[in-house]
Amino acid sequence: MAYKVKYGDTIFDVLLNVCGDYSQIDEILSLNGLLSYTPQLTVGQELDVEGLQTSNNATLIRASEFPYNSNLLSDEEFERQLEQILDSIEGGYYLEVQPSFTTVTQNGDNQYVNIYTNSTFNVL
Repeated sequence: MAYKVKYGDTIFDVLLNVCGDYSQIDEILSLNGLLSYTPQLTVGQELDVEGLQTSNNATLIRASEFPYNSNLLSDEEFERQLEQILDSIEGGYYLEVQPSFTTVTQNGDNQYVNIYTNSTFNVL
């Protein structure tokens, strides 16, 4: 089974779309001979995803309708669209953001990588 890379896909987007989480990062890298946690993927590239396990059905259901792509919008466009939404809400709101980090060892050094951010949008 193969996954065809789309514009802006990162290896983490592929994992969310195929597996539902990031737990099999090492497996997908090994299957495809990739040596970095941030490999350069190209549009149309086919990644081997055979044998990867799924673990988060809610994420996979969402991904089937709205595929994950962390680079789909520029930061500026995202901010503009978010402002439009927020401006339309009466009564107020607040946003809780909880980043989740993992440790990645490269060349003997530990680096902290933000693997996802869990955000909760609350309308008052």
